[in-house]
Amino acid sequence: MMRSIYFIIPDLKCGGAEKVFINLANIYSKNYIVKFILLENKGELIDELNDNIEIISLNSNRMRFSLFKFIKIFKKLNHTYVISAMWPLNCIVMLSSLFASKTNKFFLTEHVNLSKSIGIDFYSSKLILYLSISFTYFLSNKIICVSDGVKKDIQKFYIFNKKKFVTIYNPIIKNTYDKNKIFKKTKVNILSVGTLKTQKDHHTLLKAFSLLQNKSTFHLNIVGDGPLKDQLIKFSIDLKIEKYVTFHGFQKFTNKFYQDNEIFILSSIYEGFGNVLVEAMSFGLKIISTDCANGPSEILSNGKFGILVPIKNPKKITDAIYDILNINFDQNSLKMRSRDFKIDIIANQYLNMMLSS
Repeated sequence: MMRSIYFIIPDLKCGGAEKVFINLANIYSKNYIVKFILLENKGELIDELNDNIEIISLNSNRMRFSLFKFIKIFKKLNHTYVISAMWPLNCIVMLSSLFASKTNKFFLTEHVNLSKSIGIDFYSSKLILYLSISFTYFLSNKIICVSDGVKKDIQKFYIFNKKKFVTIYNPIIKNTYDKNKIFKKTKVNILSVGTLKTQKDHHTLLKAFSLLQNKSTFHLNIVGDGPLKDQLIKFSIDLKIEKYVTFHGFQKFTNKFYQDNEIFILSSIYEGFGNVLVEAMSFGLKIISTDCANGPSEILSNGKFGILVPIKNPKKITDAIYDILNINFDQNSLKMRSRDFKIDIIANQYLNMMLSS
């Protein structure tokens, strides 16, 4: 009997976890029946799904209202792999799984450092995390973490068998080059790609750029949209660097940005993994990243493939920009490192994990 694979995530807005699920789903849809269960059928990335992938929308704008809808769906499933993303949705999925056939297998994924997320991405107590994770996650077949750091963090909230936890890094699709150049090479182009929200700490990046003595020889390109966009544009004006910074907004295709910039900077306060670092490496960009919990140091092999700097420290980023101009990172080595995260490799790791559980 052909197994089905169901992916569960709140929506398909632009984000790391969403891209991971889409990339995996598109690969698996060649050999499996693949479906998505979304709390709401919305998001910029919906069009990236293969046409043969069905979307089931729960039409739930509140997560807690989805419990009985999940139960209704799960009761009808047999011989299905179910892969869910992120607390607290994972908790609801596992409670619902109590009503599902034992022929189904449930896998949970965690994409962020939950300890660092408290007070930024969500408001909760560590006690609630401890209780909700310990007494629902144990029902799963495996708990997949996108970095060793994420795994170590979530294990602090789990009291049962820690052998359920595995690390599988996020996959990227092999990037292709665009023949059309969009940036002039008269300046050193610096790129940042990510949602404009507190976690990504673009304020520190802008402050670091403002500290450059010869700003006219650089240009900062920020790709992404988010709740802080207007605030960040105003901040660039306050810093008097607005003519050296371009906010490009959300871009469905980012290849043209990676290929036409020299330096990539990730300024996050925390990450679960850091997909954009792998994407930047695949184009051979010089990389500066905060040494935040958890993914960057693992991706960059503790600084072998880029410069790691402390979080929330504009001066260190400024210094790193000057330093990296005089460092000759081997582009072939960077590109080879990025291949460790190719979609076919990671998809096979997921599949082998599911088949053996």
